[in-house]
Amino acid sequence: MDGIEKVNTIIHELAHSIMNMKYPDRITNSKDCYINEIESLFFELIFQNGISKQINPKEQIKMKTENLYSYFVISELLSYQQAIIKEIKYNKINLSDEFCIYLEDKFNLTTESINQALNANYMNIQYVLGHIISLQLYNIFKTSKKDAFEILEKIIKDYDMDSLVNISRYLNIEEGLNKNLDKEYKEANDKFIKVIKKG
Repeated sequence: MDGIEKVNTIIHELAHSIMNMKYPDRITNSKDCYINEIESLFFELIFQNGISKQINPKEQIKMKTENLYSYFVISELLSYQQAIIKEIKYNKINLSDEFCIYLEDKFNLTTESINQALNANYMNIQYVLGHIISLQLYNIFKTSKKDAFEILEKIIKDYDMDSLVNISRYLNIEEGLNKNLDKEYKEANDKFIKVIKKG
């Protein structure tokens, strides 16, 4: 990858490296792995909203919009996957034509989107959840860098706890999902449209 995206990827992986050096047992001893992307996405947000603006505002907004859209797509596929699995009795997946027609009508899906949802990697939720948490941490970071880093470290330190229980001690995940993601996506999209119109 060229340009800002390359730097963004390096920052993402360095954040992982730093935290894994500090907590070497985290990956192997985690109760689950849903919070494994928090630090990397948080540091991405700091970079995307700071240094990258100074380097190339147009590229920065494009990258941020693309990232947000990818999280939205993953979220949508995983939510459909969960809904479809609930419709399948006894956990036996039998994708007959009749069942597909039923799902298409009930969830307003196409056959292609049903297949995409069923084949979606459930572990991608760590990126979606990580982004939601990162947005909340970044909002704290804007007023208090110290508080944001302290919360991040507390969450990562307790890797052996259930992720939702761990995070809920410091952040409101439901609020992050319903407000922050929509707000950030709209802001990034609006900025990108303005930049494109300017040429």
